[in-house]
Amino acid sequence: MGSSRIVSSAGVTNHVLSQVKEITLDGLSVQNIKVVSMQSPLQGSDYHAVRGVLGENFLRHFDILFDNQDRTMTLDAAADLADSLTGERLPILFPPLPLEDENRYQPMISAELQGYGRARFLLDSGATELILVEWGNPLSLGDTRVRTVNGSLACESTHKRVRLGKGMVGNLPMVSCQSATVKAQDSEGILPTGLFKQVLISHAGAYAILNPQKRGNLPLEMAALTPLSQ
Repeated sequence: MGSSRIVSSAGVTNHVLSQVKEITLDGLSVQNIKVVSMQSPLQGSDYHAVRGVLGENFLRHFDILFDNQDRTMTLDAAADLADSLTGERLPILFPPLPLEDENRYQPMISAELQGYGRARFLLDSGATELILVEWGNPLSLGDTRVRTVNGSLACESTHKRVRLGKGMVGNLPMVSCQSATVKAQDSEGILPTGLFKQVLISHAGAYAILNPQKRGNLPLEMAALTPLSQ
């Protein structure tokens, strides 16, 4: 079908683009999905059994509940899942990209970082670290490296207080990385869904709820931004 550019904070690479008639996951199907074929999509990863990544061109058709306590992921094509849960709805911010660019469906939420200000964070179920990416020299030295699908970045470890929504605040370990692929004076970040007990992403409603509660339950004290014990 052609080629596709994969853009990450580490750089830009070209890969084979094709289209499959249908992708089905536990009875839920989406037709005519574009697929990017990469020789080593998770090169250097410890997850050797992983063969690929479900992209937002598939996931955006559903509301999703990531339950890190029970280690389950629930997809819902209707509104039943979202209607059964309550909590502060954080607006999902979609990148201002052309309609034909499927990266425009990536779900981001706004956060406030101590000493930095507002930044847009991509909600990522595959990430293991809270990452702040800033414009700068990607070859700068750091005390740790972060792998992406097409390279790695030199980063520095730090702690910052992070506010998400009205009352969720935490002093979190994170890494700050320099990249030449983001625009000057712009920034982006990656927020792992694994930092929370549960995360609801409602694509239909364009919002996310961190640590949602079932409707009818008394509110519980939030344990947001606390990594789950392995």
